[in-house]
Amino acid sequence: MIPMKEIGGEFWDIPVSEESKKWFPLHTKWYLSGRTALAAIVKDIMLKRWIKSAALPSYCCDSIIIPFVINNIQIKFYDITIDKDHDGVVQNYDSVTDCDVIVIMDFFGYIRTPGLKDFQGIIIRDLTHTIFCSRLQDADYYFGSLRKWAGFWTGGYAWKEDETSLLEGDIDDTGYSIIRKQAMEEKAEYMKKPCTTDFLNKFVDAETCLERLANSKLICADGRDIRMADHIDDIYIRDRRRENAGYLIDRLKEASGIHLIFNQVKKDDCPMFVPIFLDKKRGQELQQWLIKSKIYCPIHWPVSRYHNLTEKAKELYDHEISLVCDQRYLQEDMEFLADRVVYYLNAISQ
Repeated sequence: MIPMKEIGGEFWDIPVSEESKKWFPLHTKWYLSGRTALAAIVKDIMLKRWIKSAALPSYCCDSIIIPFVINNIQIKFYDITIDKDHDGVVQNYDSVTDCDVIVIMDFFGYIRTPGLKDFQGIIIRDLTHTIFCSRLQDADYYFGSLRKWAGFWTGGYAWKEDETSLLEGDIDDTGYSIIRKQAMEEKAEYMKKPCTTDFLNKFVDAETCLERLANSKLICADGRDIRMADHIDDIYIRDRRRENAGYLIDRLKEASGIHLIFNQVKKDDCPMFVPIFLDKKRGQELQQWLIKSKIYCPIHWPVSRYHNLTEKAKELYDHEISLVCDQRYLQEDMEFLADRVVYYLNAISQ
């Protein structure tokens, strides 16, 4: 079966509804990125109290770490590990209950986090992976990014549980959004017919620009993204992703050589990916094999110089690959993806 021109990679469109969905609280503030949104939260906390230490999940992007590091806040990581008899990951909060702040999150669009009991500090919930899941109300602050879900140029958001206002972002005068817009327009053309892949360089240029801006000052989201977020078709996104993820999970349940990190799609879930854990360090091999079929599945995340991980916590970085299941694709695309994965697994088992 022939797939679309490619599966995965950067988004180029946003599913929207005619009516306003009111998915985000009215007091939400919009920022350039998820990192910028978290930086605004850290600044808000520091205006009121001194922060000595912050607890972060060991399995995370460095974008979560940097806003604390640049403010000279001590980082303590709590282990996120795999238990193959467990649906989801295991989160060990016990070692960080003495911290001033803790960042908690569920992963890949599956709600599995146990509630935090007896934590006396400030709780920040990262909603980047779960914004379209059933909403949890267990934190003082919430933040995330919509760029991981659809074709947003910016899309960072944050709000406070007490509904008071966070700091406003500055207007972006660097042209970042223009570069992202051009890249997405060119990718949209590429998906319609064979043409140049120059848009890939534009995406790289945009990320380079974003990296520089995120460490300098608070910048607000593009106005177009704020309007689109108000009309995003969350029902369509959830339905397509749940169906696609469910198909992949059913196809791969009996596959040898891998462990499904989440072995079912529950009623509160809206999958971002279907993450799998390979028995050996073969994630990069599988990634390269899939690229030959124009299937682009990310590995989460690179270990940065800011990470300080136990050997057990490092296993997720070494063994995980995220299978694409988003709303751009139909079951025939998921069939092709599953076929390619199974073919690879059978080949390495011989």
